[in-house]
Amino acid sequence: MSLRKIDNKPSGGIPTGSPGLGQNAFPGVWLIQHFANGVLTFEIKSLAVLFLGILLLSLSCVFDNDTAWQETIRTEITESLAVPIQRVSSLEGVLSSGSSSQATQLKNPTFQELRDFILRDPTNRNKFVLNQYECRHFATDVNNNAETEGLRCAFVLLCYDRGQHAVVAFETDRGLVYIEPQTDAAIHPEVGGEYQGKEIKEILTAW
Repeated sequence: MSLRKIDNKPSGGIPTGSPGLGQNAFPGVWLIQHFANGVLTFEIKSLAVLFLGILLLSLSCVFDNDTAWQETIRTEITESLAVPIQRVSSLEGVLSSGSSSQATQLKNPTFQELRDFILRDPTNRNKFVLNQYECRHFATDVNNNAETEGLRCAFVLLCYDRGQHAVVAFETDRGLVYIEPQTDAAIHPEVGGEYQGKEIKEILTAW
């Protein structure tokens, strides 16, 4: 059997340079191979487009999930912040109600109401102890006891050249009445006058 050289030049417009094909080869074979190469190229392109579409879809889902996650976190933070605000509002309500309940309406007593209060108040029976329970403590206790009963009472300081002395006072229907809390006696202090053998230089009154 003799071998012949393959001619690569086209003949009749049909290429003959494909492996295994000669000049007299059947043209349908070339068409089939060319069609197969085109289909393969189309499939590769299709797979590339499909892969790109899947990638974009995945990224879109990730972004959507991330947005949803951020929205969830934002909602949780908002809800968590709302709880302390409600608690603060509740606390303010408790404090306001407590302060209103503790605010006692004080009134000036009549002279008879003052007399009845002084007779039942036990402060004068307390023992005087130097530097521990002195005149200011007597006056403070009477003042607190009077206000507990709704009576308006003043804390009064009789000022001397050296030192002071504490008493209490009530505004009554008979005018201002001073009370010595250690003895329950009504007194009549005035600036320039004397009390306990000392001249009164000034009278300070705190309601």
